[in-house]
Amino acid sequence: MLQLKFAHKIILVSVVLLILALTASTTINYISLKQGTQTNLNRAIDEIGHSVAGNIANWLGGKLQIVQAIAQNTKSDDDTETMLDAVQQAVKSGKLKNTYIGVESTGQFILDDLTIQLPAGFDARQRPWYLLGKNNNAPSFTETYLDATINQQVISVVAPVYDNGRFLGVAGGDIFLDAIAEILNEIDFLDLGYAYLVTAEGKILSHPNIEMVNKNISEVLGANVSFNSQLKELDDNIVSFIPIKGIESVNWYVGVILDREKAYQPLVSARNTAIVVGIISLLVTVVLLQVLFNHLMKPIYRLNAAIKDISEGDGDLTQRLTIDSQDEIGQLSANFNGFIETVHNSMKQVKLSAQALEQHIEQVRQSAYSGIQMAEQQLSRGTNVSSAITELNSSSTEISSNANNASELTSAIRAQSQEGMAALNANIDSIKQLSSTMQSSSGDIEKLRANAQNIASILDVIMGVSSQTNLLALNAAIEAARAGEAGRGFAVVADEVRQLAQRTQEAATEIETMIENLQQGTVSVVDSMEQSQSNSTESVEKANIADERMQAIVMSLQDVDNENHAVAEATRQQSDVIKSIDEDIMQLMELNQQSVNNLQQTDQACDSLQDEFSGLNELVSKFKV
Repeated sequence: MLQLKFAHKIILVSVVLLILALTASTTINYISLKQGTQTNLNRAIDEIGHSVAGNIANWLGGKLQIVQAIAQNTKSDDDTETMLDAVQQAVKSGKLKNTYIGVESTGQFILDDLTIQLPAGFDARQRPWYLLGKNNNAPSFTETYLDATINQQVISVVAPVYDNGRFLGVAGGDIFLDAIAEILNEIDFLDLGYAYLVTAEGKILSHPNIEMVNKNISEVLGANVSFNSQLKELDDNIVSFIPIKGIESVNWYVGVILDREKAYQPLVSARNTAIVVGIISLLVTVVLLQVLFNHLMKPIYRLNAAIKDISEGDGDLTQRLTIDSQDEIGQLSANFNGFIETVHNSMKQVKLSAQALEQHIEQVRQSAYSGIQMAEQQLSRGTNVSSAITELNSSSTEISSNANNASELTSAIRAQSQEGMAALNANIDSIKQLSSTMQSSSGDIEKLRANAQNIASILDVIMGVSSQTNLLALNAAIEAARAGEAGRGFAVVADEVRQLAQRTQEAATEIETMIENLQQGTVSVVDSMEQSQSNSTESVEKANIADERMQAIVMSLQDVDNENHAVAEATRQQSDVIKSIDEDIMQLMELNQQSVNNLQQTDQACDSLQDEFSGLNELVSKFKV
C-alpha cells in the first residue's frame, strides 16, 4: 500500500474538497444557465411564433373577407354577367389565383378566368369545395390539394351565398400556398431552425421541403406530439406549436423546429470553459499548496531529524531544538524539549537505581536458596503422614461399604414388601369395586324382572283385544253371508281381519313364553349375584387382615434399615474426618511444594533480573546524560 506523507495527505484532501466544490459550483451554474437559456429561448420562439401566426391569420382573414364580400353582394336576380364581373373584380383586389361562384339552381360554375376550359357536363354542385361551403353554412377553408392547371399546392376559401334567407350557391377563391410559405420563410428563428404550417389533425399544409406537404407530422418528427407553445425536446430537435387565432373555421398551427445542438451551443461552450478553468485552478492550487507546506513543514522536519538522531545515534539527551515561532510548531518543539529534559532526568535516576537494585537482588537470591532447603525437609515428613492416613481411610471406607450394602438389601426387601402391600391394597379396592358393581347390577336385574312382568300384563291385554277382534270378525263374516252377494267384499275383509287377529294372538303367545323364560333367567342371575356379593365381602375381610400383617413386616424392615443407615452414617462421618485430615495434609504438602516452587522461581527471577539489569545498564550507558 502506498504510504503518503502528512503534507501529501493534506494536499490530497484539499484537492478532493476543491474538486467537490468546483464540481458543485459548475453543476449549479450549468443547471441555472440551462434553465435561463431554455426560458429565453422559449420566450423568443413564442414571440416570433405568435407574430408569424398573427400575420398568417391576418393574411387568411383578408382572403376570407374578399370571398365573403362576393357572397354578400350576390343577389338572386343577378345574371351571369353581373356575377362574372364580381368575381373578376375580387381576384384582382385580393390577389387570389381564381375566384368563382357555384349556382345552386343550375349547377353553373362562374369562373373569373374565361380561358380555362371546363370539362363537359361540369356541375359545381358536385365539387368538394361546394359541398363544404353548403354543409358548413359558414366561411371555411378546404384541405390543400394539387391544382391540375398549374401543378401547384393550393387551398380554397368558400362561403355560402344567401339572399333573404334563400340559399343561392357557394362563392370561393383559390389561394397559392407559396404565399404562406413566403411568410414563414421570411422569419429568422435565430438561425436555429424553420417554421411550417400544420392542421390540428397533424396534416402538414406548408413546409420548406415540398415533399413533406400533405404528410402527417408524426412522419416528420418520428413521434406523436401534443400541440402547445411550450418547447419540447425530441431526439435532436426542439419543437413548438403556436395556434393561428382569429378565424373560426381555421384550426391550424405554426410549427417550429429548432436544432437542439445549435440552440444549446452557448450552454455547451460555457460548460467546457468552466471545466477548463476548474482544471487550471486545481493545478495552480496543488502547486501553491506544495510550496506552502514545504515552508510550513520545515520545523517538523527538524523535529523529525532530532528524534531520528536520538533513536539511531549515540542517544545524546543533552541536545535541544531551537524554537523559532510561538505557533503550534513552536509549541511542539518546546514540548519536545520538555519531554527530552524529563527523559534525561529519568535516565539519571534509573542508572542510580539500577546499581542499588542489583545489590539487593543478590541478597534475595541467598535467602531463597535457604528457604528451598527447609521446605524440602517439610515436604518429606508430610509424605510419611499422608501414607498412614491413607491406610486408615481405606479401612473406614470398607466398613462403610459393608454397612451400605446391608442397608441396600434391607431397603430392597422393604421396597418389595411395600410393592406387595400396594398390590394387596389394589386387590382389595378391586374386590370392593366388584362388590359395588354386583349390587348395582342386582338392582338393575330386579328392575328388568319388574319390567318383564309389566310386559306380560300388556300382552294379556293384547291377547284379550285379539280375541275380541277375532270374535268381531266372525260376526262380520256371518252378517256378510246373510247379505249374500252384496256382502261378499265385506266378508273378504272380515276374513282378513280375523286372520290378522289370530296371528296377533299367536305372536303375543310367543312373546309371553319368551318373557317367562327371561323372568326365570333373571331369578337365577339375581341368586348368583347375591352369592357372588357374599363371597366378595368375605374376600375383602381376609385381604384387610393380610394388609395389616404386611404393614407390620414393613415397619420391622424400616427399623432394621434405620439401624443400618445409622452404622453407615457413623462410618461415613469417620471416613469424612479422615479424608479431611488427609486433604489438610495434602494441602500442606502442596503449600510446601508451592513454596519450594516459588522459592525456585524467585531464584530464577533473580537470575532473570540480573540479566535484565545487565541489559538495562548497557542500555542506560548508551545515553549521554
